[in-house]
Amino acid sequence: MSLRNHVVVKESFDITGRGVGIIPIESLPFSLFRKRYRVLLETPNGKRIEGIASVESILISVSKKQESFTFFLESLKSNDIPENTKISIIEELY
Repeated sequence: MSLRNHVVVKESFDITGRGVGIIPIESLPFSLFRKRYRVLLETPNGKRIEGIASVESILISVSKKQESFTFFLESLKSNDIPENTKISIIEELY
C-alpha cells in the first residue's frame, strides 16, 4: 500500500445524508478534484480508519469568492475526525 498524498485536518463538519466534510490546513490540489479515493485517516491518538472520500469544492468566503478543494468522507461522523488528523490517499477509485 503506497500513500501518495496527505492533508492535515483543520476542522470537520457533518453533512446530513452525505457523511463528513473536512477543511484541511491547506487546500487539496485541483488535480484531485471530482475523483473518489480509498483513504487512510490517522488521528492524533494513533487510531487508523480506512474510508472512501471524494474531492469537491467548497466555498470558504462568499464575499471574497474564495473556494477550497476538500475531502468529503462517506459513512463517518465529524467526531471520528478530530483536528490534526492526517488523511492519506491509498488508491484512486475513479
